[in-house]
Amino acid sequence: LSGVLIGDHHPMSMPIQLETQDGVTRGRVVLDISWEGPPGCVHGGHIAHLFDCIMGQHNLNVGIPGMTGTLEVRYRRPTPLHTELVLEARTDRLSGRKSVTLARIVAGEELMAEAEGLFIIPRDFEGNLPDRRAE
Repeated sequence: LSGVLIGDHHPMSMPIQLETQDGVTRGRVVLDISWEGPPGCVHGGHIAHLFDCIMGQHNLNVGIPGMTGTLEVRYRRPTPLHTELVLEARTDRLSGRKSVTLARIVAGEELMAEAEGLFIIPRDFEGNLPDRRAE
């Protein structure tokens, strides 16, 4: 995938595929021992990295690209390694040059973590936002 995800040859590249449909970006990933923090679990910093990547790519895909201003992550449970993780991101609201995006990571039926990101839309793009601005 092109866009904001780190390239395939970068040492921090994660094996994730993303797709955006009906205003929601979804992806799936299985992380191995390379991403370990606590024994058997994904390091929290890598969780934040996943959120920043999926939310940034989501924003790009729906036509409201922006730079990350803040990223708030709520870790609900330890995220297991060697388990399929399902990621989801959606635009929550737009106001001027600010876009708020929400995301979550689920393993099976359990919520592992969720995030809210504030993204700042570049001034030169501001006049080209999609009609959904008022959502």
